[in-house]
Amino acid sequence: MATDARGHAVPASTDHPARSALLTLTLSMRDPIPVANAADRASTLATLAGLSPAITPSTSNPVFFHQADMPAAHRTMYTVDGVNFISSSGAFVWADAAARAAATTMALGDKGYQADEKVLYRYSGSAWKAWESDWITSFGFALTGTTLGTGGTFTGKYRYESGLVRVRVAMKLGTASFSFGGVTFALPVAAATPTFNYAPYQGTASLNDAIPSVTYEGFVAAAGASATDAAILLRGSNGVRVGPNASTPFVWAANDEAIADFLYSPA
Repeated sequence: MATDARGHAVPASTDHPARSALLTLTLSMRDPIPVANAADRASTLATLAGLSPAITPSTSNPVFFHQADMPAAHRTMYTVDGVNFISSSGAFVWADAAARAAATTMALGDKGYQADEKVLYRYSGSAWKAWESDWITSFGFALTGTTLGTGGTFTGKYRYESGLVRVRVAMKLGTASFSFGGVTFALPVAAATPTFNYAPYQGTASLNDAIPSVTYEGFVAAAGASATDAAILLRGSNGVRVGPNASTPFVWAANDEAIADFLYSPA
């Protein structure tokens, strides 16, 4: 067998006709192999390794796949070692966190897409960091210190933006049986350790008195020295921090609200 200009194994002019030569030619064409998912991909690699001659991924013999369950930009991918899979977008692709943890050969700035989370990661030079995502609503934003009452709500969502975490939360007291004791809640991802108590985060917050419809501007900060909880606070006289309570900045009553939109650096 000889190798042509495109890297295909082709019969030499002195070779006798043989079915094995045709098989070697087709296996050297490296067209993407359709697979349904990561498990199907692994099974296909095992099948290729069991052929005669065996097909094992290497830098001189990359194996290509078209994986149906991936987003369009990541469906076509290749591997040179059977462990790391690089998509046509230039990003690593992983089924889950375990596959991400097994990744090797990455360099600073490399990116990877984790399918189960639908999160794009970026390699910092020492670790994979969550980098970009759509809004994630599966996290339960636990509120402490306040009882929402009948019909009251507290909702939240978050996403990754260039390695930072953006959070949006909204609280509304119910029409009866509520008790207001501030707006402190759990963060979806632990923050970098605050440099001091109640270190502020970048963003905005508002507290709205439903009657007579007056809005007070606030801010979001770490809840004390916590890296896992945040609080909506107010700036009092001379800029001193004030924690809202049952009568501050107004007497909290039915349908009163608090909202916030802020960014922070994850741990």
